[in-house]
Amino acid sequence: MTNQSFSSPISSSNELAGLQRRRDLRFQQIDSLRWNVLDPVSRQSYRIGLIEHWLLTRPDGRVSVDQLLKRLRDEFPRIAMSNEQLLACLTTFLRNGLLWSRDLVGTNADNSAVRSSIQGWQEWLGSSVSWQIRGFNPDRWLGRCAIHTSLLFSGRAVRVWLLLALLTGLAVLLEFQRLATQSLSLEWILHPTTAGSLFVVFIATRGLHELGHALVCKRFGIRCPDIGLFLILGAPCVYCDVSESWQLPRRWQRAAVAAAGMYVELIIATLSAWLWLATVDGPASTLALQTMLVCSVSTIVINANPLMRFDGYYILADLLDEVNLRGKADSAAANGLRWFALGLPNPSSADSLRRQRLLSAFSLAGWGYRAGLSLTIASVLVSIYSSWNLLWVGRLLAAAILVSWWGVPAMKLSLNLWHTAQQHGRSWRLAVVTAVLVLAVTWLPLPSRQLASGWLQPAESQGVYVGSASRLVACTVPDGADVKTGDPLFQLSSDQLNTRLVRYQQASRVAEIRLEADTRRRDMHGEEIDLQHASHQLDQARSWLAAAEQERAGLQLLAPMDGRLVAMPAPTASEPTAGNNTTNDDATRRDIDGSHPTTWCAPHQTGRTVTTGALLASVCSHAAIAVIPLTEDQLSRVAVGTPARLRIAHQQRVLRDCRVRSVVRIDELSSPWQAAALVSLQQAKSQRGQLAAVRFAAVIEVPDEVGDLPG
Repeated sequence: MTNQSFSSPISSSNELAGLQRRRDLRFQQIDSLRWNVLDPVSRQSYRIGLIEHWLLTRPDGRVSVDQLLKRLRDEFPRIAMSNEQLLACLTTFLRNGLLWSRDLVGTNADNSAVRSSIQGWQEWLGSSVSWQIRGFNPDRWLGRCAIHTSLLFSGRAVRVWLLLALLTGLAVLLEFQRLATQSLSLEWILHPTTAGSLFVVFIATRGLHELGHALVCKRFGIRCPDIGLFLILGAPCVYCDVSESWQLPRRWQRAAVAAAGMYVELIIATLSAWLWLATVDGPASTLALQTMLVCSVSTIVINANPLMRFDGYYILADLLDEVNLRGKADSAAANGLRWFALGLPNPSSADSLRRQRLLSAFSLAGWGYRAGLSLTIASVLVSIYSSWNLLWVGRLLAAAILVSWWGVPAMKLSLNLWHTAQQHGRSWRLAVVTAVLVLAVTWLPLPSRQLASGWLQPAESQGVYVGSASRLVACTVPDGADVKTGDPLFQLSSDQLNTRLVRYQQASRVAEIRLEADTRRRDMHGEEIDLQHASHQLDQARSWLAAAEQERAGLQLLAPMDGRLVAMPAPTASEPTAGNNTTNDDATRRDIDGSHPTTWCAPHQTGRTVTTGALLASVCSHAAIAVIPLTEDQLSRVAVGTPARLRIAHQQRVLRDCRVRSVVRIDELSSPWQAAALVSLQQAKSQRGQLAAVRFAAVIEVPDEVGDLPG
């Protein structure tokens, strides 16, 4: 039987009682030794052999298991299966609901109750993530549609569309630069309008995908009893029930049903690519890009992947003529786990050792992919709901996914291993293996500690710059004072600007008088005078005057943000008046370390000339950050969220509960004293023989009570 589980076999016939066959199971004979069986309740299909068929059809609830096995051996005297294997087969039927039992007795009943409880929790968690809304029976409607779409699914049409898809893909690759630019810009996802159209495209393509399955199933004469809707984490997704395709006798037909959805998406992606190639940037091009990417990426990454129970898995299972390939693979992996943990030999089987290894590898690959997918989905959910200020909802859904996909299966596996160990007297071995694994994990290398030096700077700062060459008249705020946005900081004056302002005022007044005179001559004497030229001169004079007045208003420098005013050192007469814009390292350090006698806020700086672009002061936030330059080796070991311990030298205190907020390029950080601090740090390292190129830095938030920053 193909549907096997991680559950251990029951080794005694006394543990089973009152077995009875299900009369609603549907059997279809493939050949003299194989049958397909469909469970109409769970919609699951199984591939069974001659002995398994006998065990499914003979129990009537009146005979004991021992009597049933005796009848089996009387009818098949050459059977090679042991009683333990036959009991394991009956147990597997029972656990999958293919047989009924009045009761399970003894210790196994207790374990079965625990397993049922775990299964109930798993189903509850699954239902909290996914809800099914049953639709309608589309069989009659599909019959009419199948007639009109027969050419689309013919062998010749499939070959033509595959060729067209290949040629279209090559044409899209020729426009790779455009494709990469539009795709990586993420405008087709993040913009509200395009996000809505993307949602509609996703729902529509999912519906057409499922319709493809249904049409091909109907084309082969198999009914589709239900089309409905799944709500997965609140997102609607169309589904189509084609489980009865197990009745198809040929494996290529079953594979065709499984591949029909991807084939339909391939056609849609090809048509969308034609539209995208034929249009320029705009709504039509964006819609075509969305459809093309949704159909192609979902087909390749999700549906064609055989590691999850999507189309690729069913295609592989049908081509291998295996029903419930995942169950067989998980059973092989479980046998390997029991051999490793308990030392139990693999049960004898017709499958070769190589086949068992391949199935185990397939199972482990599937669980590995499941792990990566679940972690990715959980992190994406947390990020999305965090951006909506609903972080707790995202964490709740992420926890439900991780517990449902990993917590519950781990509990079931642990329970089954413990039960098997008790049955075979191997509890001591399981305890030893568990202890060894725990010690191995415990003795893994601990995270290394990295030592580095840096500096404190405001978390945010904005400079106060001179807009045009002028003269400093007054500083209205002392150095270190708290300011609000819009508070006046410096008052500047420009004699040249005042002269231009007077000249523009006079020109504006002359233009007004001239326009008034021309207007009176036209109105009083009837002269034909063109007023357009005079009006143009007046507008031009007024625009010059407005620009000059705006420039004069800019001579009053205002605070660009709330914070603390930090005045910049005022250079001497021999140094450039642009403040810290010099490239000389020594001059830069003098600007920062206080060796200059005064700053621009000092009273005796009144009357000094400042040039365009000179930095007079910075307004800094009260919150501070620590900037720690990282070497290339440290960069590979430090990431966002890495715990950090800071020692603040000027306050003689240690901050223990800090974490790295971000890792950025140093040139992305702006601070008035950053250049000098970096130069001093590099010189200190060179004196210790630790000189190394530094391009990145870790940014660490520090508590507000750190307060006054030096410099």
